[in-house]
Amino acid sequence: MNQQEHIVKSFDSELNRLYGEIQQMGELAISQLNAAVDVLNRRDSNAAARIGRLAQTANKILADALKAYQTSDAELAAQVRDADAELDSQYTSYFRELLTYMMEDPRTIGQCTHLLFMAKNMERIGDHATNIAENTFFVVHGEMPEGERKKDDHTAE
Repeated sequence: MNQQEHIVKSFDSELNRLYGEIQQMGELAISQLNAAVDVLNRRDSNAAARIGRLAQTANKILADALKAYQTSDAELAAQVRDADAELDSQYTSYFRELLTYMMEDPRTIGQCTHLLFMAKNMERIGDHATNIAENTFFVVHGEMPEGERKKDDHTAE
């Protein structure tokens, strides 16, 4: 009996350590995202104001996903899953705006391409945060959320 208690305590201890490390990695990702946006803000304030909206949305989605994970909050996890569509929509809008700039003035293609890559990475942050949220929902309920995840990224159209 003592050996089983030891094994269970060891498992719980390791599981708690793992949860803590995952939480630290998420917090580090948020910090790095904020630092990247800060650097961008200091170079081109007009463009950064538009990447800033994407970054704020991605940051909130990631922070909420980590909070849902940390607190086993399936309701918040479901909200994160739904919020990803807004980030997709913002990305699609920004993508189209940058394409318009590039068509109007080919000299902007280089700069706009870099901004597109950054914007796509912001959108991918939302996708990864949504995966965290879906897994949190699964851990709480033992099943994945119902229905397909709403996607609002229409850049391929």
